[in-house]
Amino acid sequence: MKNIVNSLVPRSRFQFAIHYVLWMCFIISLYVLQKYLFDGGLEYGYVQPLRTVFVIATPCLLIGLTLASKLDAQKTEIARLASTDALTGLLNRRAMDVLLETGLNDRLGSLLLIDVDHFKSINDRFGHSVGDVSLCAVAEVLRSELPQDVHVARWGGEEFIALAPSRQVEAMTAYAQRIANGVLIRIDDLSEPIRITLSLGLVGLAEAGKTDAILKLADKRLYSAKSFGRAQWVGPEQVASGR
Repeated sequence: MKNIVNSLVPRSRFQFAIHYVLWMCFIISLYVLQKYLFDGGLEYGYVQPLRTVFVIATPCLLIGLTLASKLDAQKTEIARLASTDALTGLLNRRAMDVLLETGLNDRLGSLLLIDVDHFKSINDRFGHSVGDVSLCAVAEVLRSELPQDVHVARWGGEEFIALAPSRQVEAMTAYAQRIANGVLIRIDDLSEPIRITLSLGLVGLAEAGKTDAILKLADKRLYSAKSFGRAQWVGPEQVASGR
């Protein structure tokens, strides 16, 4: 049904002109039908009322379909904005909360909690605008480095979270190592680029029972990674080895 509506509703001046020409051809065809094929005998019986209904109703129908299509597009955009972080374009915390409620049932995947190292010092030294650029750069790294089936969100402030419902911890370790190196960003007013590194806590969904317990475990490993220095990550293997 949606495809039919999309085909009927003109979305540009060219499409509107095509619709108009086709509609005029249809009206002329009705006139030719009643005038020549039926010799005008049906003009006030069936064809003329039918033609009148078409002439009056079709513009109203097109206007209604256009308004309905615009309303549907606005609803889609509102839903997207409600689940998107305005700065980075990633999912926001509300959207991730929904995924965490529904995506931890099978306990087969893994979760990454990610924090930008020394983010406060970046804001203090270079200003909040550079801090925003840094967050956007980190978001782009997460988008490009993580697989497409991994859900990534800005968790709050300089923290990010990645939920991989179909990937075990072993499959995520290589991604964690690459992400920890962060990104090198260049600022127009600065002579040298800034190296943004990340600390990560990696958790298997089967390691803890409830969602809160999984998040607390990821947070604990995140801050263990920070204690080792810049650009570090901690997962189950590092914990088991006593790192």
